[in-house]
Amino acid sequence: MINMELEYRRYLSKYFNLRSIYKSAESFSDGLAIVESAEGYGAISKDFNEVIPCEYHFLSPFSEGLAYFEKKENGQLIKGFINKDNEVVFKLDSSYEYESGFSNGVAILKRKWSYREGYLYYYVSESGKIFPNHKGFTKAKPFSEGYGAVAMDSCGYEAKLEWAFYNSDFKVVDKGYNYLDAFKGGIAYARKFQNSGFIDTTGRFVIKYDNDIKDGNTYYDADSEYIYVSVPSKRDRYILYYYQINKKNGKVSEISSERFEEKIKKHRNFTCENNKDTNRIIDSSNRIIFESNSIWLDEFSEGLCLYIDDYEHSRKYNIYGSDELLIKDIGYIDETGQRRPLNNIVVPIELIYEKKLFKYQLQDGFSVKYKPLYDLGSFILCVDKSGCYFFNKSDEKYFKITDTAPKKVFFSGNVLGIDNKKFIIVGEEIIDIGDISITNVDVKPGISCSDILSYEEFKNEAIKNPHFIEGFLEKKQISLVKENIVSSSKKAEEESNKLYLVNQAIQKTMAQLNTLLSLKQSLINAIDETTFDRYIIDRNMLLLEKDNHWIINPDLYGVLRFFDLSVIDFTNVAVNGVDFSYSNAKIDPQKVYNKDLRGGNFMGMQFIGASFQNVNICGANFTDCVTDFTDMKDGSIYDDYTIFPSERSL
Repeated sequence: MINMELEYRRYLSKYFNLRSIYKSAESFSDGLAIVESAEGYGAISKDFNEVIPCEYHFLSPFSEGLAYFEKKENGQLIKGFINKDNEVVFKLDSSYEYESGFSNGVAILKRKWSYREGYLYYYVSESGKIFPNHKGFTKAKPFSEGYGAVAMDSCGYEAKLEWAFYNSDFKVVDKGYNYLDAFKGGIAYARKFQNSGFIDTTGRFVIKYDNDIKDGNTYYDADSEYIYVSVPSKRDRYILYYYQINKKNGKVSEISSERFEEKIKKHRNFTCENNKDTNRIIDSSNRIIFESNSIWLDEFSEGLCLYIDDYEHSRKYNIYGSDELLIKDIGYIDETGQRRPLNNIVVPIELIYEKKLFKYQLQDGFSVKYKPLYDLGSFILCVDKSGCYFFNKSDEKYFKITDTAPKKVFFSGNVLGIDNKKFIIVGEEIIDIGDISITNVDVKPGISCSDILSYEEFKNEAIKNPHFIEGFLEKKQISLVKENIVSSSKKAEEESNKLYLVNQAIQKTMAQLNTLLSLKQSLINAIDETTFDRYIIDRNMLLLEKDNHWIINPDLYGVLRFFDLSVIDFTNVAVNGVDFSYSNAKIDPQKVYNKDLRGGNFMGMQFIGASFQNVNICGANFTDCVTDFTDMKDGSIYDDYTIFPSERSL
């Protein structure tokens, strides 16, 4: 079924920039922000385009590409989750309610149960599978780092909740907690019996609080070195003490409030402060990038900070009648401190006295009962008890647009609203767009309105000609289609190049696999031998890059003697702790990484022409090695665990 209003909006967007006026907005999450207009909830992108139409009874913030929705269809309330393309991914039974969005692949729902009219909590997957709640969990927290937390109210009191945490397979790892928080960086705040502090993913307390700080508020993230705690005084709750706790050793240190604030700010690029007198945004360098005494600031999210001006600074539209239209000044502040208003409002000039139209009224013989309400540029809007009229300044004539006195009139951008009817004013053109949901319009440059259809004309044309809408969209999108074809061609070429590289890597891996399979048979046949046919190994297979040097592939430890290593250059390679026994590797002690041979097994190798000056050979084994110098100890670093060649008797 065609949504005629939506198609007409698309039709008008060819000539105008259409926007809604929003009653409220939220911070950005997952690249989109939830907004509310008179029609319902939707979502905007960061360029402030309405990508999810405001047609929902409720819409949650997006997380992991999905958002919970509630929408009325044919008088029934439909629930479920949609994606960013406004497609329904799955629907839910009406008995479920939304609790929190997706995290680690699952979201949380709740459903009322008979016992004290409380809630039971459930997890739902991205495919719509709801995991059963056999234990009767009455609280649940989102998954974090592969772990979730639930609680069961067995005593009938919130304070008596018994918490447990479990892994992604929904298997309980540990239970019996008085409280559990989400995991960050492998630890989570918890209380269990008399213990309070942080547990690891096994349930072990790695940091324990003493009685002085167990009731404090904690601040930390996965990458921070310290945990910061603010604790109210036991005598005066308004007095706070501040501590920092070292994550590695659990050491607790009291710090000043200034240091506490400084450390907390370091974990944020921007800090928003809302005070009685002045609200401001401060960056990580303690520089004020925005300041105001009238607006409320949310926290920065994805590079933008939501702001809402107070009611005293909101714009009141002049309404004919007793009603009043209040438009909030809401929008976002970017990282440069620039305000980007969401409601781009043009406030009209009100005409209060009849004398402003005195000469027109005399010429046309109208009585002064016609009240001029708005100056619309080429037109003046006039009203009285019998209806609403436009006065054309160019030909100085009136024409009637409604048969009754309007209850509500407002003007925004190029849109004039009279009760449920709306008109777009462009120059000396007035376009009746009916009662569809368009609130704010900017005219595109160079637009001629003579051929633009009204809503009724558009509807009639679409009913007569089923291909009318389809044909219009095809013409409108033809340039976009061409751009998509070119873009797709480039992407196909890039993917083809990637595929070629992948095939090359597969062929190389197969060759290495065949080498390993042959090696397996040789190991079986010559496990105790020291001389046999060796296999040629690629340097990229033998060595792995790490930081500023190379290491031996751990998968090849213990089998190096089966390869031909004579052609491998071990310059800047870490050889300490590696078993090179009876291999034919040619290792220069002066060129290996850090001159470090500690713990290595070099049995049966040749070190002719090699120097051990300043080389660390502690714990290394040189049994049956061949050297061409008299004293291997000279200039080397060794210990009692170093095994020298037996024939040297050192």
